Amino acid sequence: MENTLTFQGTYYQRSIRTGDLETGSEWDVHKIWEKIKDFFSGTDSKKICVAFYNLFKNETVDKTEQAKALWELMLSLTDDSKDKLSLEPDLKNVDKVLVTLALPGESTAFSASIEISELAETYSTFFMKKRSSHDGLWCVDKLRYA
Repeated sequence: MENTLTFQGTYYQRSIRTGDLETGSEWDVHKIWEKIKDFFSGTDSKKICVAFYNLFKNETVDKTEQAKALWELMLSLTDDSKDKLSLEPDLKNVDKVLVTLALPGESTAFSASIEISELAETYSTFFMKKRSSHDGLWCVDKLRYA
């Protein structure tokens, strides 16, 4: 069964030149998510699993600190991309991360606010699908049940 990520809330399209925000569409959000999966599919999955486990294993950790740590983790994995993907804490809701994607040659960027817990769960599911059974599935279980 195929697992898909659905985002809740409002999606925005931002003009890079003016900074103006306009209401976007779900297609924009799917474009962001596909790009995120592309970034992660070419990376050492065990390293990412360990990082996510360490980030989310303690439920009492400050949500703002979680968001900052997640942002830094993601940025370190996306530095070599020709597309600009950024994550930052959502200042209106500390349980969420704001994901923004700017595509080369386009004058707009697409943003979506994502629940931190949803992002972690979705990545663990994504890694389970892409790895073989002998390639470190232990970290997916730890993420899910930590």
